[in-house]
Amino acid sequence: MNSTNKNSRLRTTIGLGMFAFATGGLLVVIAYLSSIRLFIGRQITELEKQRDELQAVADRMQKDDDQIRSDKRVLLDLLRHCRTAEDIPAMGGERIVTTHCGDDVMRFYVPEGSHAFELTSTWQPAVDTSDSPIAIPAGDKTWTVPLLPASGYCFAVKSDRESGPIEWELTGNHPEFDTQTGAVPLVAFSNRSSSWSGSGTVLFPNQLQHFSTLDLENAAKVVSGIEILRSSLSGPNDGVQYDVTFHARIISAGRACISASDAQREISLGQEKLLMPYEGSGKYDIRPAIE
Repeated sequence: MNSTNKNSRLRTTIGLGMFAFATGGLLVVIAYLSSIRLFIGRQITELEKQRDELQAVADRMQKDDDQIRSDKRVLLDLLRHCRTAEDIPAMGGERIVTTHCGDDVMRFYVPEGSHAFELTSTWQPAVDTSDSPIAIPAGDKTWTVPLLPASGYCFAVKSDRESGPIEWELTGNHPEFDTQTGAVPLVAFSNRSSSWSGSGTVLFPNQLQHFSTLDLENAAKVVSGIEILRSSLSGPNDGVQYDVTFHARIISAGRACISASDAQREISLGQEKLLMPYEGSGKYDIRPAIE
């Protein structure tokens, strides 16, 4: 009888022990699952926060982009109706506005900040002139003109179908800006044909357009400004046929940048490391290169 009672108590003890062990294991599993659930909940909350922040940035960028498109139409229309640099009003804002007005004339406005007009001209004979004693050798020249801020300017290339010099002129509406002029060393040039590229643009200073990833990497090292025109002329000078080109840029202080819409494409391609954080106004600055 005593042996039976002992066995019964032993079985009861073992059963209780197994029950306690199983219960403890179950509590550990429940605690683990609860911690996982809390971790996943925190992760979901963090992702939702990031999503909301990205959506807020996207909404802000869309609003900025819509405003830029609206401003561009107004600013270009205003600039096209200006006949001289004196007619160009103070446009305010942060962007450079340019428009080609025909007859080899470009009008533009620069905002506040430090800007320079850089003009490069090249000239070269269109045929072999090694036996010509009067031919002028091929060459090039660059002029750099500091611009005064928040001002309008008018650039013109002057050449005639009759024999004469090829000259350029830059006038401005700022009272402290003196008219700038220059010429290429072809003093008896007859303009027989010309072409001009440089449509109306509204761009941030140093903004890149139609660029590749390599262009972004280069812009992080050297700021090359924005191109506002390319012009070419062709004709004889003292009986020798010449090709002449003009290439103008506006180079501004500060970093190179790209539009917010262009930045979205680069970010989708994994190039966000090349860009500074978005600070508004519809543009992303390019992150400076670390030498």
